[in-house]
Amino acid sequence: MRLGELLNKIFRKRNQPGVENREMAEDIYKAPEHTTAEEERVKRVEEKIVTEQTKQSLTWREKLRAKNVNIALVAGIVVGMIIIALFAVLYVRLSNSAFKESKVTVSVSGPEVVEVGQVAEYVITLSNKNRVKIQDTSLNIKLPANFILREDASIVDRNLSGAKIIVGDLKGHSQKKYTIKVVINYDNDTQEVIKVFAKYKPANISSYFQTSAQKNIKLVKTNIAMLVDSVNTASSGEVVSLDIIIKNDDSNMAENLLLKVDYPEGFAFDYSNVTPVDDKTNEWLINKLEAGGQYKINIRGRLAGQLDSIKVFKIILKDQARNSVLSQSDHSVKIIPSKVLLKEIVKNYDIYPGDYVEYKVSFKNNTSVPLRNLILVTHLPEKYINRQRVVSRDGYYDSRKNTITWKAGDTQQLKILQPGEEGEVEFRVGIVDKIIPKDKNDKNPYIRSYSEIESLDVDSPIFENKKVTSTKLKIPINSVTGLMSVASYVPENTENIQEGVLKVDQKTKIKIVLNLSNTTNRLKNVKLLADLPSGINWEEQVYPEGDNLKFDNRSHQLEWNIGTVEVGTGILSPPEKAEFIISVTPSSNQVGQSVDLLKNIKVRAKDTFTGNSIGYEFKAITSQMVDGLKDRLVQN
Repeated sequence: MRLGELLNKIFRKRNQPGVENREMAEDIYKAPEHTTAEEERVKRVEEKIVTEQTKQSLTWREKLRAKNVNIALVAGIVVGMIIIALFAVLYVRLSNSAFKESKVTVSVSGPEVVEVGQVAEYVITLSNKNRVKIQDTSLNIKLPANFILREDASIVDRNLSGAKIIVGDLKGHSQKKYTIKVVINYDNDTQEVIKVFAKYKPANISSYFQTSAQKNIKLVKTNIAMLVDSVNTASSGEVVSLDIIIKNDDSNMAENLLLKVDYPEGFAFDYSNVTPVDDKTNEWLINKLEAGGQYKINIRGRLAGQLDSIKVFKIILKDQARNSVLSQSDHSVKIIPSKVLLKEIVKNYDIYPGDYVEYKVSFKNNTSVPLRNLILVTHLPEKYINRQRVVSRDGYYDSRKNTITWKAGDTQQLKILQPGEEGEVEFRVGIVDKIIPKDKNDKNPYIRSYSEIESLDVDSPIFENKKVTSTKLKIPINSVTGLMSVASYVPENTENIQEGVLKVDQKTKIKIVLNLSNTTNRLKNVKLLADLPSGINWEEQVYPEGDNLKFDNRSHQLEWNIGTVEVGTGILSPPEKAEFIISVTPSSNQVGQSVDLLKNIKVRAKDTFTGNSIGYEFKAITSQMVDGLKDRLVQN
């Protein structure tokens, strides 16, 4: 029998019941009591086969188990990716639904019928009904001509055609309101529109959006009308002329009318064709105004301001008998660059009495046409200058008028100045040597100057505006401190006082008193520093007591912390005072010489008027200055 047939008889097939027990079928083979060598060999082969089959069965189960684990892991990853994708889609849909352009609105509310000349109030409402906030938001207000916008803190950018309001961020489901006031200046019935544009960017979108609103307004003419005629732009320092015309379109005479003009900052009233009320410069009384008649008031003055600023004249016409406002109007003037840019420059602002002030005046043609035969005049300060110390290389100084004048014959650039061309002149002025206050109010001195340049080619209907004036230049002058010192011999025997002697190898005591004065400006952080030379010893602090006066024995430096020193100290009031005693023991090599007792004396302070840190140095105190010495030189 072959080995394969024998094995098939020994074992049942794997898919038959009981195969896992590996039992032999007794009816197939029955082992005899004695086996041959061949039978032993077969038995060993059978055992080996059983062992291999058992191992294969276990390996297959482990592989199956590992395969199941891998399948579960892959399935988990796939499910996780599906969940993440669903969340991403949901987030995008929620983000898109968080903002809708239609949910951002702007509206304008207020009167629809307004009398000409009256002040009308309108409310601008910006609403955001989205969940997401909007940011970088602004409102641009467009007004019709002759609609004058009143000043308001929320308005950051005013111009002649409207204004801009910076809103910034606006949270979801919220709104902001802004109130504007306009004066309507028309002379007939008409229909006008206020427009508002809102520009914004949603927090979840990088693009900008815009929405708008408008308000239709019907203007109704009143029987008493007021018109204002003037320039809309002016350079700083130019003359501005306002014509205010009041018309009575009623069939009855108007009486007891009061016109009031509130001037903007920087306007200096100069002239009016009608005398103001009770020496005031901004009120006029109109006793009678015939039916169909009109009344004109002209006001003139210089207007100064920062470049691009808006200056507003507020004009009100009242019926005094009824205590009612008949008409209101605002007139705005924008400050534009000067036709000739004129500037005074000082090279050094740290000025003391006795110093020279170095000036430079620059000028530039800011028009589109050449300017010919210009005349430049600088007006010098009236006080605190020494007129004998005015130095100008090309200009002519008139000491009677206290002016320096340059003409085309003096400076070539004044003969013809092309558009965009600039030039300059220089001069210097000496300050008086001493400025002594007369009383407590005579303080904080300064010098002030300004320049003017004139050309007939400057285009202006007002002759005065052909002359351009620079800003007045103010230069403060530092205060001056003084130090008066008194040194006196201190005798050892107070009962028998004799004159002292500076003698070799003999100690001599000397008392020093320091008196500090101050002229015109209040000083703070005032400190005096001085050195005691080697060989001079500190003996005693007399006044003041405490740490305000102290001596460092190692560095031999004296420090006196004075603090604040008022105007006129030592002149109008007692000086600041320090008193102490030192001693000197001369050496043989000093015979016949004077001895330095206190040297390197310096005062440091902060001038509260000029803002400068000031400093002064004073001469050393020597034995030559000591009272009570028989001989002020060292004796052998």
